[in-house]
Amino acid sequence: MSRKNEDIRAEAKMAGVTLWQIAERWKGVSEQTIIRWMRHELTPAQKDEIRQVIEQIKQENADE
Repeated sequence: MSRKNEDIRAEAKMAGVTLWQIAERWKGVSEQTIIRWMRHELTPAQKDEIRQVIEQIKQENADE
């Protein structure tokens, strides 16, 4: 059985971005909240927003 939103989880992991960083930047929520939301497949629009957040955080980490 595959986990929901495995594509987003894998992209975040490869970018070195944690779920709490995504949660904080994307919606200003806690890590537990985003984990709960990700139990169900996110919409393509939500995934696009998260991908943008992952890219922003990745760039910021590269600048440090």
